[in-house]
Amino acid sequence: MNIEVEAIIAPFLDKDKKVTKIPRKRKKLICVLMYLSDKFDPHIEYKESEVNEILNNWHTFNDYATLRRLLYDMGFLNRDKSGSVYKLSEEALSLNDFDLWIKGNH
Repeated sequence: MNIEVEAIIAPFLDKDKKVTKIPRKRKKLICVLMYLSDKFDPHIEYKESEVNEILNNWHTFNDYATLRRLLYDMGFLNRDKSGSVYKLSEEALSLNDFDLWIKGNH
């Protein structure tokens, strides 16, 4: 993970690198969502229960539904019309693209 991302999201991670709270500021929220989206394989379609399980493994405040909704609403995850199959969005910024994004959004 890049140093700028680590610095921005560090206050929102515990010692096990799990998200401890949802940031209120948009820039920090997007950084945390990028971090969480990096936990998904772009080549795999996930059932909702699998998305929930991944998110449960990477946060501590027991609200996978809000995280799932934020990932979807902010364009990090796509889902089918039934809402039962999710896939990482091809358009979402990856952590590798973060340097360019953050330098343009100070």
